[in-house]
Amino acid sequence: MKIHRLNDPIYTSNVYLIEAERPVLVDTGGTLKDQIQSWVPQILGKRKLSQIVFTHGHLDHIQEAEELAKLFEVPFFIHKDDLENLPAAAVLSTILDCGDAQFEVIHTPGHSPGGVSFYERVKKILICGDTIFPGGRVGRWDLPGSNYADLLNSVTRLNQLQVSELYPGHYPPLTTRVRTHLMASLDTLYVVGALFDDAKYDARIEAQAAKLTL
Repeated sequence: MKIHRLNDPIYTSNVYLIEAERPVLVDTGGTLKDQIQSWVPQILGKRKLSQIVFTHGHLDHIQEAEELAKLFEVPFFIHKDDLENLPAAAVLSTILDCGDAQFEVIHTPGHSPGGVSFYERVKKILICGDTIFPGGRVGRWDLPGSNYADLLNSVTRLNQLQVSELYPGHYPPLTTRVRTHLMASLDTLYVVGALFDDAKYDARIEAQAAKLTL
């Protein structure tokens, strides 16, 4: 299995191709239909794409989804809580089957109600959408449907995983010091939470910290 990246120059969003026995396209970006149409066959040759899946339903990750699904003659899937943004999609299951690799589909809301991350335990690969970015950055929680508490829960959950390779929805992938970047993203949310002069935020942060396994 190998993961390839294509970056959208307008939206800066990433598209990933999981090259495996059952190849999978993760997200479609915002302006990349023509590039994807030629990029995928260049990598796969005569092998066929099996499906398209989405990390969440924001426009910079799902544009031209239906057109690409028709071009490649494959189904496309999104979490049920983001279906309103892509109503023609089918609902993601709990496992993404790539044949020689199995990714767990982890619901990671916060940036988007239907945000998901894909985790492969053998090689410790995490495709995390817009939940976590390098350098301690996290997804925005000030958008419609976004939520700070949900994002804190999601980032805490991802910090409990063993991750060797991180593939975010924006910015380049990480293959070194991944643990440091994951912990930094949680620190970012702790700092933000501390800015709220409200005991419920302090209590929530303390509860999440107690659950975290370092």
